[in-house]
Amino acid sequence: MPVAQLNGVELYYEQTGQGFPLVWSHEFGGDYRSWEPQVRYFARRYRVITYNHRGYPPSSVPKEADAYDNNALVEDLHQLLRHLGIARAHVGGLSMGGNVALNFGIRHPEMAASLIVAGCGSGGGTGAAATDESSAPLTKKRFVTQASQICEQGLKEKDAAVSSALQELASEAKGAPTSQQVGKMVEEKVIPAYDKLVEQLSGLGAPKGDEAKIKKMVGEYEAALQATEAEPAKATKENPFAGADEAAGAYGLESCRL
Repeated sequence: MPVAQLNGVELYYEQTGQGFPLVWSHEFGGDYRSWEPQVRYFARRYRVITYNHRGYPPSSVPKEADAYDNNALVEDLHQLLRHLGIARAHVGGLSMGGNVALNFGIRHPEMAASLIVAGCGSGGGTGAAATDESSAPLTKKRFVTQASQICEQGLKEKDAAVSSALQELASEAKGAPTSQQVGKMVEEKVIPAYDKLVEQLSGLGAPKGDEAKIKKMVGEYEAALQATEAEPAKATKENPFAGADEAAGAYGLESCRL
């Protein structure tokens, strides 16, 4: 079983195909197997790497809550690529994995040939309101109102991920912070963090390529995905690869097994 010992944990990973490296980072509700359709297709052209984040067996499951900081997940990916001898790769992710991919690109731009980020929130607004400078006071006012309501009601378990800054403020206030205290927190911590993220994102450029070639590749992938969904491999406990090798053959692979 391929396991890399790094950053204080063991990470399970799989590699399929040959070519330029392409790594996928999975969402909170998935694991490395979530990328099976993408692995089957892209392994025709790329060296595809999928892995389980810490906390997802057979990767290590640390007992300490602070071991699951997003910074640790980004560093896990960084060290995994180093472990595999990969200096540069296409990096993709969905949801939680999308956040990992995005922050990996920000922190290690020299290692990211491109980023494929899906379903990743930055914590900012949406649509025109997010980019219209005149809407900033409204955004701040809305945040202060919502934050004040949460503080007045008390931070419940479901609100634990609302904002580390908000939790810190609630602790310092030893009760329900006033709207003035929340407003100060927004000015000193939330807005600077948002501005820093915007600055970091502005430094990322879109990759350039042959548009016709890209459209053709996307079309081939969609067709292959539909075919896979129409005729899924029928594996059994006795023969878990039943039908899988035939499917791999359709993608130009000798086998789907590593």
